[in-house]
Amino acid sequence: MKRIHAVLRPSFRHLAAAAALASAATASAVETVTLARDGEALADIVVSKSAVKAARFGAEELRWHLKRMTGADFKVKTDDKPPSRLEIRVGRTSRTKTAADEFGNQQFMVKIDGEGVELIGRDRADRGEFRYCQCELHGVEGENWPGLYDEQGSLYAVYEFLETDCGVRWCDDSEFGTVIPERRALTLRCGEKRREPFVRSRNGGFGGALGFSLWRGGTENRRKWEAKGWRNPKSHALMSRLYLTRHRAGGSYRGANHSLYHFIDLYWNTNKPDNVAYRPDWFAAGREHSVPSQLCYSNPEVIAAVVKMVRDYFNDRDVKNSKRYFNYCGSRVKRWGEDQFCLEPMDNSVFCECDRCRPQFENGRGRECSQHSTYWFRFVNTVAKEIAESHPGKFIATLAYMTHEGLPTGIELEKNVRVYNCIFDNRIPASPNYLPALERMKAWHRRYPDLEFGMWLYNTFPLERANRANYKCFPGFYAHEGEKQYRIYKECNARWSTYQCGLNGASETYMQLEWMIDPDKTADELIDGYFAMFGAAAPAMKKFYALVEKRHCDPSSRPRDIVPDSQRAAWEFMGDAPTMKALAGFIGEADRLADTAQAKGALELFKLDVWEYMLAGAAEYAETARCPEPAFTARRVKPAGGDPDRADWAAAETAEPPYNFAGSAKASAFPFRLKLAHDGEYLYVEATLGVDVKKLRSAAEIYWCDDFELMIARERRRPYRCWFSAPDGRMTSGSFGEIDNGWMVGPGKSGAPPNFGVRFASALLPEGWRGRWAMPFKWLAVEPVRAGDLIRFNLASTLSPAFAPGVWPIQVFTLTPYTYVHAVDRMASLKLENGE
Repeated sequence: MKRIHAVLRPSFRHLAAAAALASAATASAVETVTLARDGEALADIVVSKSAVKAARFGAEELRWHLKRMTGADFKVKTDDKPPSRLEIRVGRTSRTKTAADEFGNQQFMVKIDGEGVELIGRDRADRGEFRYCQCELHGVEGENWPGLYDEQGSLYAVYEFLETDCGVRWCDDSEFGTVIPERRALTLRCGEKRREPFVRSRNGGFGGALGFSLWRGGTENRRKWEAKGWRNPKSHALMSRLYLTRHRAGGSYRGANHSLYHFIDLYWNTNKPDNVAYRPDWFAAGREHSVPSQLCYSNPEVIAAVVKMVRDYFNDRDVKNSKRYFNYCGSRVKRWGEDQFCLEPMDNSVFCECDRCRPQFENGRGRECSQHSTYWFRFVNTVAKEIAESHPGKFIATLAYMTHEGLPTGIELEKNVRVYNCIFDNRIPASPNYLPALERMKAWHRRYPDLEFGMWLYNTFPLERANRANYKCFPGFYAHEGEKQYRIYKECNARWSTYQCGLNGASETYMQLEWMIDPDKTADELIDGYFAMFGAAAPAMKKFYALVEKRHCDPSSRPRDIVPDSQRAAWEFMGDAPTMKALAGFIGEADRLADTAQAKGALELFKLDVWEYMLAGAAEYAETARCPEPAFTARRVKPAGGDPDRADWAAAETAEPPYNFAGSAKASAFPFRLKLAHDGEYLYVEATLGVDVKKLRSAAEIYWCDDFELMIARERRRPYRCWFSAPDGRMTSGSFGEIDNGWMVGPGKSGAPPNFGVRFASALLPEGWRGRWAMPFKWLAVEPVRAGDLIRFNLASTLSPAFAPGVWPIQVFTLTPYTYVHAVDRMASLKLENGE
């Protein structure tokens, strides 16, 4: 293929003004216009002699696509030359009849008439140089392209024209992913359309979280996939970047995330260089531990400090590049936006227990994830009101997230507050939490019908959970559920920003980016668009997709009492033998039908990525199922009255089983000892983990860092109860699947005492960390336990990066091999000895 290479610089040569090709009356009377025929271009691409970067980049993209579509070489000319034939004008030119100031931010126009095509929108006044090159040998090369968050309405118009008028599809970022129909004649119907992307800030977690492959980075399978899709590995990143540009990712930058972690360095960690003062009274009372869980959001001095921080941000002339205001878990983000600052608490629900804060909690709203909504939004309102007075036109953004997901009661949001609704299980429609989350979002819209909401979506699931637990997930195809969701987002006026918590899977990435532009696109048309790259094999591949989507999205495809996206759910139920056999048949059918180099390449890439991943997942689960779960006995000992330190540990059964890396049968290097006993009324458990106790860290929300997690159930399925225990002796607990199949419901909901009456004792010893539990039979499970019963249990530990530098955020180890925290389908057996 001919090399198309352009190094573009703004031209300031003085040339004659151009003349119009035809009168407006003649142009409007034409119904169609032909831009190319039989390999000959009948039009020129025209930009201003002082065109901005977005227009010049759009002209080069247009030329490359039209060349591949028609075989014709379209010339890119400047408007200082008189017109000699039809023109495709990109951006503002001297012959443009539409004033640039008619367009708002991100708005654009595609106009086709007797004079040719006009592609225009509002663009950033950037006339700098850039380099753009596409060729068969080297792939994509370039630098200094328009930024994703630059104004580039004219470039949006180019892509709208190519996609909707010319039939181009950018299915993925590989060499096989761009579908350009071949045309002997490029004849287009005249007309005009003006539009803008529906979502104004389209953030896909760019910069690491975007992923088209299911395979983990660095694995051999991932390398094979990359070698197939990108003959020149150096061009991979640029092709991904170009893919995002073509799908109009970006827009107006608006960020939202946890924003107050840096207060810990400023006012707690006296050994940090940023430390200003030691103010322990500013942090959550009743939550004493090495690292504070939260600020005290009712403390007037904290409120004043936060208000000052926000005002400083808006007063900063270099807001875009300033880093002093951001710190999320130690990693810095670029900015929140020119006109907004995000306030969001630390990523936990361990809020202050002082006399001002605690009365504001609504613990009875726990099941609707709203027990802290009024408390949090009252704080946000207080800050927002101060900012409205000093900086009118500026906004405070915050999330409706975790325990403040629902509406606050008794207060009205200030007019300058923006809310991002978090739909945690948007990719897991079988989750019992999915529909309630959508209902909470609808409630927000009913309460505030004129407010434009933002969205936080979690498209990394189910892959993220599988990667953490070291198993392979059943692919999360969900096109038709996604269509329903985006219709709801549109109804709820979720226009301001959509933040994807990463993206994964080529097909779903394509659809998400398309929906953010136009939420009215149907799942079927997007499925057709994505599978266009498979050519004649597309019907077989769509049948493959439809079956995987049905198995993933339909709750009836797996039992209600197992985790819907667990390894067992994936390969015993969703990906069972009949399903895998049917899918193999569709792959075989596609192999027979693929008839072009593009179709064969796209199919091979799909097989390397999706199909081989699924085959490996099913095979690994079969190996897991063959590995027996451990079996233990709790010996009967003399009564100890529920005191974990008084139990007769010398008489307890003692074992030194391997403590396994999560999702495997590979033993960790940490020595592990387990003792089990009971006295007919209490189960006694002792676990000693041979770690350097000086490295142990107790987190505010215990399971965020170093802990023991003890899970007990009657059977290897929900419901089960879990106790989270920290090195400093604190403990919290919850039941899972016990009430409305809910996630981590507090003990009080089942009429149980705090922590289900369990007592925990922690000891940091030379040989390691020892934890002891005394657990009343009455509250071990939903139904009381008795001596002689067989129950199921597992013990897991999460350990911080201090025990494995470079591993983030935590490591997980489990007593039962091939399992993970909350993976109740694999638990050890525990026989409660029936001796008197």
